[in-house]
Amino acid sequence: MPLTLRSNIIALCLLGGLLLVAELVITKHNSIQQRLNQQHYRSITNDFQTIVDDRFNTVVLGTETFGNYLKLNDFNWQSMDSYAARLLRNYPAIDSIALAPNGVVQFIAPLAGNEGAIGHDILADDKRKIGVTRALNRSKIIIVGPVKLIQSGQLAFIIRRPIFDLDGHCWGLSSAVISLDSFIDEVAPQLASRYRGNFAIYGDHPDIAQQYQVYQQGVVDDSNITLPLAVFDSKWTVVFATPKTPLNRQRAIGFTLAVAVWLMLIVGKQRRQQRASADVAALKNGAYQDFLTGLHNRRWLTDCVLAKQPHYRGTLVMIDIDHFKSINDHHGHAIGDQVLQKFAHFLSQRLRQQDRLLRWGGEEFLLLMDNVDAEAAHDILQRLLHQLADHRLLESLPTLIITFSAGIRQCQPTNDFEDELHRADLALYRAKQQGRNRCVIDRDQ
Repeated sequence: MPLTLRSNIIALCLLGGLLLVAELVITKHNSIQQRLNQQHYRSITNDFQTIVDDRFNTVVLGTETFGNYLKLNDFNWQSMDSYAARLLRNYPAIDSIALAPNGVVQFIAPLAGNEGAIGHDILADDKRKIGVTRALNRSKIIIVGPVKLIQSGQLAFIIRRPIFDLDGHCWGLSSAVISLDSFIDEVAPQLASRYRGNFAIYGDHPDIAQQYQVYQQGVVDDSNITLPLAVFDSKWTVVFATPKTPLNRQRAIGFTLAVAVWLMLIVGKQRRQQRASADVAALKNGAYQDFLTGLHNRRWLTDCVLAKQPHYRGTLVMIDIDHFKSINDHHGHAIGDQVLQKFAHFLSQRLRQQDRLLRWGGEEFLLLMDNVDAEAAHDILQRLLHQLADHRLLESLPTLIITFSAGIRQCQPTNDFEDELHRADLALYRAKQQGRNRCVIDRDQ
């Protein structure tokens, strides 16, 4: 079969397959879009939760503080007036705060305007007792609302905290109140800045069958997504309006076919070649890189440096971490690996840009320094020794002091690289013999 005819048949088969794919994409579009919307709105809901939690955090802290002070005051709620006044000044987000021994409100501050709450038996109130019981059973702070306050009829949130005596018996409850209006004034601008679409937030009122609306932005109709909003131990709901977008069937088919055919017939082969090249490059990079430190290794030196420059003209420095075996023996190999990683990073960050650092093996490193003689290299390594003495490689072991020894050899252009490397190694050996934590230059006799 001629190559051109074969290519045409393949192209026609691809077109037929793409037609089927396009039809499937169109049919499944709404369900896919809905799943994407769920992910998008879930992210916004998480942001909403952070905003709402931040608003309630100080109120919850004030409620906790008030309850704890009551305990320190031997549950003498009759003498709490001055402390309550001070607490309200320190927590301006709280509109009022109350104490209910055995579930009956006996104390409230400020009293003016809230007198109607005194003597109210919360546990006997069918409009309150389910929420109160939930707080008692879970021994947690619970946020209820918005609800209508007994004393004023105003919509507000009630933050309830059960209080237990030293024997673990329930003494009663402390409560803080935030008016719905002040809550909206605080959080509405933040919510609107995060999401400009239409949505509504509903609070938690466990004593009634329906939720009260906390806030609404724009019109929210039947086409929506509803997600839970957990505010401390209360269950809120956020509803997003999601108007359906009309789908242009012919436009979707044409666009899908055009892009798919272009990608598969024009770009496909090129992308495969790029992937193959990238895979080869990745394999090479992996072969030339030390997996632990990320530095180059011996194979890189052989294939990428010595293959192009058999007689190295710079200065070689063989570096060895002092007493590394003792580190492994006393602290374990995991700590030893961290020392190698941090040491490699320490040197890499302080060497010149043109210097090349390799992990030679174990705790040994090889440094290639171009355009530097042995004396200058010695000065650089000495400076690194002093810097390392003032540096702690591992925060988890601040008392672990790391030093190194180094052998320096300025290569001669006529000498074999292996011979020069051997001379650098001998210099390192002399540095170890002389007491470690030092640099020794190998000089021609």
